[in-house]
Amino acid sequence: ALTGAGQFPGILSNAANKSMSEGYAAAGTTFDRWVGVGSNSDFKEATHYRISEADELVQMTTSGEFKHDTVSEDSVKKSVLTFGRSFSITRQAIINDDLSALTRIPSRYAASSHRGINKLVYKNLATAAGIFTTQHGNIAATGAVPSVATIGAGRTAMRTQKNIRGKETLNISPQFILIPAALETLTEQLLVSVTDPASSNSGVRNPFTGRLEPICDAELDTY
Repeated sequence: ALTGAGQFPGILSNAANKSMSEGYAAAGTTFDRWVGVGSNSDFKEATHYRISEADELVQMTTSGEFKHDTVSEDSVKKSVLTFGRSFSITRQAIINDDLSALTRIPSRYAASSHRGINKLVYKNLATAAGIFTTQHGNIAATGAVPSVATIGAGRTAMRTQKNIRGKETLNISPQFILIPAALETLTEQLLVSVTDPASSNSGVRNPFTGRLEPICDAELDTY
């Protein structure tokens, strides 16, 4: 948009790149606080493999024989997609840049790209088939608002998750709690309360006080 037929391509490119970097960093997103980042070498669909756990060791027989074991594998598919928009700024607009379009427009597109990733992450989390299923043991039979009881049930489900062959209990400890804006206040009150708000006995301790980091994103309110 800025380095084609326009004058001063180097100066304009530097200004646009700086503006885009600042806009990208300033975008209000939350996904990057709890996700990891991977990569693909090209745009072909790639398969990501992981090897299962080994079976438990068994006592050697009197004849010195070991029982044979095999490990298995599991895999997921991943691919890279391209999103974008094009825009242009005329030479006259640059010269008469009373509205700082040279920095504002690239900055807005960069912020939009960061928000777009955020939106895709939460959409995938909420709607992708196979993430939360009864078979995986990671979804409650009946949904409910955050409380000591419901968070406790979620923690138990995470702790008792099994590896690929079902031979290993993963014993995962939760670090974050993802919540929509509609439950933000309730969750924050719960996580700072020393006692269990749902208990009639004020002496009942809240085991989750300061234990989880709440991450609120309004994208979750749409699902």
